[in-house]
Amino acid sequence: MATVSDVMGLTKPDVNDRVADTIAALAENFNIIDALYPVGTIYTSTRPTNPGTFIGGTWTAIQGRFLVGQSTDYPAGSTGGRASTTLTVANMPNHKHNVKWAKKNDWVGAWKSNAGNGTGWIVASTYSGGDKDASNDWVDTEAKGSGTAFTNLPPYKSVYMWERTA
Repeated sequence: MATVSDVMGLTKPDVNDRVADTIAALAENFNIIDALYPVGTIYTSTRPTNPGTFIGGTWTAIQGRFLVGQSTDYPAGSTGGRASTTLTVANMPNHKHNVKWAKKNDWVGAWKSNAGNGTGWIVASTYSGGDKDASNDWVDTEAKGSGTAFTNLPPYKSVYMWERTA
């Protein structure tokens, strides 16, 4: 059986020195990797491979989240948000719907839809004369909407993300 010194021309002290040098080089590489990718680092890629397989360390997948720059409103490491939102009256700008009912002694007797023309409503009949305040009729606008939640996503590119945890 051939020995290391037969094959490589090395003596036992030479082999020990080479092993020690290799271990020291590996330790230095691990120190560099730890400096480049410390715990808390977020790694992104379009490849599905867990970075722990080629960088080392423990990495936890992050899925279904956007990253946002930290601030006093969004401390680093915090999570929040929701995938869809239901608009409420409180979310709408202040507004009103006016329907002109009377001017001086003229009042509108009927309205008809002119939605096909894009202008909403038009007067179907009017009445001239008389007291505009004599009528207590109301003109209502029709309620619309279903309250269905909607998604509000900015344009995005989906990537694999991992956070180094150890």
